[in-house]
Amino acid sequence: SGGIAYTYNEPLVSWEFVHDCARVARHDGMWNVLVTNGYVEPEPAAELLPLIDALNIDIKSMDEDFYRTHCRGALQPVLAFARQAAGAGCHVEITNLIIPGLNDGTALVRQLAEWIATHLGRATPLHLSAYRPEYKANQPATPRAVLERAWDVCRAQLDYVYVGNVLSERGSVTRCPGCGAELVKRSGYRTVAGGLEDGSCRQCGRKADFVGGSSAP
Repeated sequence: SGGIAYTYNEPLVSWEFVHDCARVARHDGMWNVLVTNGYVEPEPAAELLPLIDALNIDIKSMDEDFYRTHCRGALQPVLAFARQAAGAGCHVEITNLIIPGLNDGTALVRQLAEWIATHLGRATPLHLSAYRPEYKANQPATPRAVLERAWDVCRAQLDYVYVGNVLSERGSVTRCPGCGAELVKRSGYRTVAGGLEDGSCRQCGRKADFVGGSSAP
């Protein structure tokens, strides 16, 4: 049936537009997906979330000072919204853009993974993305080794951790949490779901934690 992803511009800035479009899309049997920084009050969130099927929410750091200095905002409203979205029955995924020297410390990365596992569940997908200098941001680009180190830290707490914006074998495969078999392998935009059979792990039979038919977390 297809769907709409509200992204590239922060969709919650245009709350009324997204709400109206999502209502029409839902009426026509389409999916609604938000890609958002999650900075929204609980009341408008509660009105919108029943129309939303899935979200990718940016948690930019677990450090309040980072949010105050670099985002001119606060961390706790974002965490509250992520919990609210999961509680509303939406599929939630988290993205963390790792910036060298600002939010790449092992303790912060571990804290993020632990928070996700505790409050959203260890099956919640986490995407660790590489930063690159742009506009007024002149920090050096994120080395692949930094992302892979963060992947190692997060995989101790979460079943599905991915590395984005760089090519890395470590963060491109979905494995069965039950037996460790390879379920889905990705290379760039190419995806092969060779380890799946009728939505379950071909090796051990565990039902895969996928949503939207054949889509993978």
